[in-house]
Amino acid sequence: MEDLPEADRDKDTRKLIETVAKLTCKVTVRNTALDRPKYYPGTTKLYPTHRGRRHSEMRTGSGVVYFSSGIFRNESSRCCCHDCQEVNDPVVGFTVVYVRTAKHVVFNTIEATYARFSFKNTPGDKLMELAGISVVDSDIESDFSIVECVTHELDAAELFEGIQKEMMRLDTLIRSRSNDRKIKISKLAVVVSHPHGWGKVVSVGESVRKAVTNQTVDDMQTSYSHTSMTCPGSSGGPVVLMDQKEPKVLKRFLMPHVHSCGEGVQKGFSGQGVSGFVKLT
Repeated sequence: MEDLPEADRDKDTRKLIETVAKLTCKVTVRNTALDRPKYYPGTTKLYPTHRGRRHSEMRTGSGVVYFSSGIFRNESSRCCCHDCQEVNDPVVGFTVVYVRTAKHVVFNTIEATYARFSFKNTPGDKLMELAGISVVDSDIESDFSIVECVTHELDAAELFEGIQKEMMRLDTLIRSRSNDRKIKISKLAVVVSHPHGWGKVVSVGESVRKAVTNQTVDDMQTSYSHTSMTCPGSSGGPVVLMDQKEPKVLKRFLMPHVHSCGEGVQKGFSGQGVSGFVKLT
């Protein structure tokens, strides 16, 4: 709490960050696709893990539950995860959850099938692990992948949807207060991630620059640079940005910014996310 800027130390902002952290996971990938490009598009900068490692060597990143694609519970069908496909008696009943991460963490469906997404918020919590099934959407320039995952935990949908409801309630409450013209627009930028594959870490900094990559009537897609400290393994973790002042319902948590890369100790960049708004009808 003391690490937050004084203007952002209210209990609702702290609780909002805590709820985002509950939706953040460690991503473990045990395969590297052969069709990763050698360079980032249009540059001479080497793309991460381009055939530079053994294809079965493990690497880690971070991710966040992605609600725009929904969460589905299936109690009657056989599970389609990689482990269940290898046995004669697969588990019956599973929950489908989607996770947003960086594309350079999970590049394609080949890598997704060898990926695991682990949720654990405190040492006493039960570990929930999702198995990757496929990449349903991705973009190399925006550096994001949406991964379809499954878990044998049938109560996962209720759990994540409850956390989402609280997150949206807190966000709407904070936005409604910020309608006061006397309130200075916050530059707070918080990254939640699993650096080096370790435990969950919340890193506090400021947004430095916002780039608008696409704008429509309903929303505005942006990317940010920020000063929150990150390390290898932070890629794909959610970047909570508080520079919006309008008291409307935000889409940003439905299509969140995720950490993409860093240069130096305190210079990071997010992938593309939504900063725009949608009115409730």
